[in-house]
Amino acid sequence: MLPKNHIVLLALLLCPALARSASSACQFYQVDVYPKDVLQGGSFVISLNLTARVLLHKIAKLNITIELPEGMQLVQGRTFFLGVEEVKERYLVNVSIDIPPGVYKIPLMGDGIIEVGEGLYRTISFTEELEVKVHRFKITAKISAAPTEAEPGSLVKLMALVSNRLPYPGRYMALSNITIKIVSEGFNLNRTVTLPQLLPLEDKKLSISLVVPSDAKPGPNMITMIVCYTAAERRYCQIDSTSVLVVKPAAIHFKVSAPDSAANGSTITVNITVLNTGSYPATDITVKLLNLETGKIIAYKSIGELPPGKKAAISLSGVVLGPSTTRLAVKLAYMSEGSVKPAVKEYVVRVHIAPRKLPASWQIAAIALATLAMSLYAAYRVKSGKSK
Repeated sequence: MLPKNHIVLLALLLCPALARSASSACQFYQVDVYPKDVLQGGSFVISLNLTARVLLHKIAKLNITIELPEGMQLVQGRTFFLGVEEVKERYLVNVSIDIPPGVYKIPLMGDGIIEVGEGLYRTISFTEELEVKVHRFKITAKISAAPTEAEPGSLVKLMALVSNRLPYPGRYMALSNITIKIVSEGFNLNRTVTLPQLLPLEDKKLSISLVVPSDAKPGPNMITMIVCYTAAERRYCQIDSTSVLVVKPAAIHFKVSAPDSAANGSTITVNITVLNTGSYPATDITVKLLNLETGKIIAYKSIGELPPGKKAAISLSGVVLGPSTTRLAVKLAYMSEGSVKPAVKEYVVRVHIAPRKLPASWQIAAIALATLAMSLYAAYRVKSGKSK
């Protein structure tokens, strides 16, 4: 058996770099950073685990160098070690609230001496590049509306949430001089709420009910919340927004009249009566007649606009093909002022499809041909009998 000193020297010869690569089987250290996402004004920890068990001897001396970017400060953790077998160190780093958001590279370097025998030493070194992403310091500020689609004169409820809950681990701090301003030009809204402070992990909820003005512009109406606050003797503002779709809805109803039966391949006519019972006009009205068995459009027509209280008569004609019972669908689509997609209504009728009859002239010709054929056959039979 080799002496202990020779075993150590053999290990060093087999792994001369020792820790040059993080994936190396000879690696005797681990370096990590958490959290990898941190807020301005927050902090993160660099962990270093280093063991001499792989080397079988003590670490005589070890020096750790961490190159922190400007705006980061090491506040806890030893960087120099003497005569240890194992290093488990945590380095606490504070991030300035003034540091610009972004991704920061942090080189960590270690160099030292291990004792491989009495009076026999060897140098070791390693380098790692860590990465931390700094996010802008901000609180939670959200605004929402219900319903998100409304007509003039209806009620809309706004819900605002301001919360001092940091989305990443970091240094919590109380906020002061908070102003919450909610504005909307379309809804003639301009309201401000002030708070003296917002403690860490504290929530503030606001509820505002408003009536959609009669002169509100149809379409999306933006509602904006501006939250400003003081943190670490600096003033910050955040903006969130939502929108309410103002629609002047038409109320379209329609009746369908269709034949109960038709011959296969014949042309049928479907009559539709469209009525707008709402207070606002319907536009871009289109009507389709579809064969649900084949998926094909039989007929299509557009009638444009239908004012409130008015009705329109539409006739759709087309050739129908299908099995003995065919389902036909009347699909009506229309737009209301302010809406972003059409409203669609559908009515399904069942039509019995009979085999198509031949025209009368064709029927007479067919009968004549059949009579002639029978006469010729009878004559042939008579002639055949006489020849025998």
